[in-house]
Amino acid sequence: MNSFSVKYLVFSVLSISALAFMIFNVNPEMAGTFKILLFFGLILASFFSVATFVIYNIRKLATYTISGLVSLREGFLIGLLVLLLAFLSSVGLLGIWDAAFLVIVFLLIEILMLAKKGNKYEGRRSV
Repeated sequence: MNSFSVKYLVFSVLSISALAFMIFNVNPEMAGTFKILLFFGLILASFFSVATFVIYNIRKLATYTISGLVSLREGFLIGLLVLLLAFLSSVGLLGIWDAAFLVIVFLLIEILMLAKKGNKYEGRRSV
């Protein structure tokens, strides 16, 4: 493991444990605005860090390339997608077609980024 993987593994463990603490120890009916914002922030941080860690390691194993920036972007988009889905679900506005539309929008954003040469790798590893 290199330093990029270790950083996001540690960040993943910390954010998931903080999110688990919020889920099991905070009453949503009694929580104030700060706790609700913290909950949604922890959802973003958890999914961002886990997705970045997983995507980085899959890409490193599958293509033998080191691509931290692309993994960060894809992890952030996945985290933002989950955050939007969770927020829409919490206010009662999420339907199956809304979720499908959001997923398609985020896929199109990623395709656009890849088409605009957003997929340059920072370095290559020899096999």
